[in-house]
Amino acid sequence: MSSQTRTEGCRPSTSAAAPSIPAYGQEAIRAIAAKFGITGDVDVQEFADKGNINADTYLVHAGASGARRGYLVQRLNDAVFTRPDRVMAAMDACLAAQRRYLATEPSPGGRDWEPMDLLRTADGELLVAAPGADQKACWRCVGLIEGCHTYKSLSEIADVDERLRIAEEAARGLAVFGDATSSIDVAGLADPLPGYRNTRMYFDQMLSVLRGSRSLAEAAPYLPEEGDLRDSTAHLYMVALSSRQFRHRLEDPDLEHFITQAKAHMDYAMTLRRGMDSGRIRRNATHGDTKLDNFLFDDVTGLVRSLVDLDTVMPCTWLADWGDMARSLTNVAGEKEPDPAKIDVDLPVFEALARGYLSATKLVTRVEVELMVDAVRIISLELGVRFMTDYIRGDTYFAPGPADPPDINKIRAIAQITLFERVTELAPRLKAIIAQYATQA
Repeated sequence: MSSQTRTEGCRPSTSAAAPSIPAYGQEAIRAIAAKFGITGDVDVQEFADKGNINADTYLVHAGASGARRGYLVQRLNDAVFTRPDRVMAAMDACLAAQRRYLATEPSPGGRDWEPMDLLRTADGELLVAAPGADQKACWRCVGLIEGCHTYKSLSEIADVDERLRIAEEAARGLAVFGDATSSIDVAGLADPLPGYRNTRMYFDQMLSVLRGSRSLAEAAPYLPEEGDLRDSTAHLYMVALSSRQFRHRLEDPDLEHFITQAKAHMDYAMTLRRGMDSGRIRRNATHGDTKLDNFLFDDVTGLVRSLVDLDTVMPCTWLADWGDMARSLTNVAGEKEPDPAKIDVDLPVFEALARGYLSATKLVTRVEVELMVDAVRIISLELGVRFMTDYIRGDTYFAPGPADPPDINKIRAIAQITLFERVTELAPRLKAIIAQYATQA
């Protein structure tokens, strides 16, 4: 358990010693912090627990003795987030909407909900350039939410009752976040990652790769029509392996069943997108990464207090956020389990999530509630397709980590599509749980 706030994909170090700062010197970080009005006695540390995407992240403390406050100074990775202005605009809109909501609902669901503080420069800018040669304006600063902790996973919580309480609290937090951001006009939100959460694109990428596309001409039937989107994602439709390596992966007998499953359920996977396109379900501002360690829990009360890491706020359906949370928290074996026989759904955790979400939300519709189990199935299948496509393509998107086996994306694909099958088998029981708490809400 982390004893500090996790923000923007990183967690502050709990070490008392200040780690070295290899990428940027302390004076450079102080100069960036000063642009956001942070001056005086400024202490700078590099985060030891930083994420892989926004790796240049620094913990800054400033202020008089006894009243010092913590901040994160962070360089937004413009290689991943190619439109950093869009990321920050969505983040700003998300935080502003939460504050408007709290003006009328000061303690939603009995919780002291607290959005992050996003600092601006004297000129009102959210991003600044680093001093010296690096002139890209991709540095930002947020205030830490003090007195909170996070969990990497439910498995680190030994007590079963506490584990279920945390699951229920996280689901309540997601419901509060959804209600609190419901006033955002999604017409003004742009996708921060081209093609992210676009189910049709993920399946088109799979079909193109299974066909063995190696050029734009070969991939053309599957590419998106919109120019910028096509240009930024075209490489994901093409194989990056030698012919021999490609055939080895494509014809892997371990994958045959899962390729068949993905193809057979391609139309079903479009259920949420069709619902949004038809207006049957709402398209609203979503978080985009609802894993457990993005939720902050109060050190004293143990209640959920915030949902952070707002780089992927985007127009979608809250059902995608719900499905991603339920998918990740109910898989008893984890996402890297190589034995599919061990993949199963933790029913008590699912019930805790359903109880937490449906007891706190005020704005969901009957049609959306009826799709809550389908959302878990769809997001599990969608992620499995993404892992499987990347493995067959040559691991060009989900790069294996140094401790991962070379076929980690194959393992992840099998685990996710197996989870899809388990949720499908249990759907009647899961829908009964949803109906029970929807009735009580």
